[in-house]
Amino acid sequence: MDRYSQTRLVNPESVLEHTGWVCMCAFFIGMELKEEGEEIDMGLLMSKAVIHDIEEVIVGDISNPTKYYSHALTDQIAELSQKSADKLLIEFDSYIDLMDIWIDAKIGKEGYIVALSDKLAVVYKMQQEILGFGNASVRFNMEKLPEALEQLKNDLAVSEIENTLIIHHMINEAIALCNQIK
Repeated sequence: MDRYSQTRLVNPESVLEHTGWVCMCAFFIGMELKEEGEEIDMGLLMSKAVIHDIEEVIVGDISNPTKYYSHALTDQIAELSQKSADKLLIEFDSYIDLMDIWIDAKIGKEGYIVALSDKLAVVYKMQQEILGFGNASVRFNMEKLPEALEQLKNDLAVSEIENTLIIHHMINEAIALCNQIK
């Protein structure tokens, strides 16, 4: 299943590629924070990163402008996502644990790192498409991205991280890159 299904990409990205990128980014952020003395449960972090978009295997990637068009649509997509994750994860013996991880994938300290990595993956993909391949047709994906990154600075979960300076620096760099890409 490809991401950005509503957009023409020069270099299409699968859900698996996106998940790999989020895992790698989350790992490096987690390790950097650990080096600065932060207590990070790397196993939980990586579990959340691996499973955060598992529902997209069935549902596909739904762009934020569509996903958040209305409360009713957002609720319907959430229900569809829940059913899709349920269908995929029921096959595993540790079903309850996996569903809990999926539900909480972007909650808590480790979940915050996954949420940040997920946004950074979009920045990376837009940089690749726009600057690398000259694909201006994806610019609409950039419209709310700086705002979404800025909101991450004020997310309640960031207060669980002691060294927010590192996080804010990463977000500021990503916002600067977004402004360069536009």
